[in-house]
Amino acid sequence: MPAIAKVSMLFCGMFVLASIMTGQEKDRTKIPDKYKWNLTDIYPNDDAWKKAKDGFAARLPAIAAYPGTLKNSAKQLLACLDLVTEISKDNNRLQTYAGLISDQDKRESKYQAMTQEMTQLGSDFAAKAAFIEPEILKIDKATIESFMKEEKGLGIYRHYLDDILRRQQHTGTEGEEKIIADAGLMADGAQNIYGIFANADFPYPDVTLADGTTRKLDQAAFGVSRTLTNRATGRKSLRRSSTGSTITAERWVPSSRQTSVTTSSI
Repeated sequence: MPAIAKVSMLFCGMFVLASIMTGQEKDRTKIPDKYKWNLTDIYPNDDAWKKAKDGFAARLPAIAAYPGTLKNSAKQLLACLDLVTEISKDNNRLQTYAGLISDQDKRESKYQAMTQEMTQLGSDFAAKAAFIEPEILKIDKATIESFMKEEKGLGIYRHYLDDILRRQQHTGTEGEEKIIADAGLMADGAQNIYGIFANADFPYPDVTLADGTTRKLDQAAFGVSRTLTNRATGRKSLRRSSTGSTITAERWVPSSRQTSVTTSSI
């Protein structure tokens, strides 16, 4: 599977960093606009994304014109790499928009469907392009060098071609690379399930701090709460709960190690 296709598939899994005051707010309508992503820099709206996605899908069959021909000429090799690179750029934009808009609210089924569409299309793209690296490895290095001299446009792919040769022992056959690409659809399943569970369905409990304030003990607040820097009072030990009930931490546990967690006080 080409490295550029592998990079594209990394966009399936994206995480949200949130600002925390008294707790992480799940209702995005209550978050000031200045803290929200401006996704219109990628696509102006969902309809524009859908139009681009349909165009992306329509371009994938064009890759089928190149298997078995890369050794024929420098122009043929360049045309194939240019096509796959342009499709990869579109894939990255589509994946990014779908991933970010889905991360805004994991409870929104419309955007979950968008990420699933791009996971499928990304896997299809990688599978169709899986022949490229094994086929390039069948071309001897002297021929690649002559192609580079003959076709100046291949210059921007110098590092990519050198890297393919460097990774030769770790590159499978065309069939093996296609299996790896096809498995991408399945491989993302566990991460996607975790993302929805942790960011939408899991009933994070409240915790009452020693100063009387209360915060939602989600993933982000947990990290902040267990690393409080007030050394006069120490750091409160916290424990996650899957019941959704309120947790009250009753005492502070002084500690000089930020990674230590004491649960006996809860």
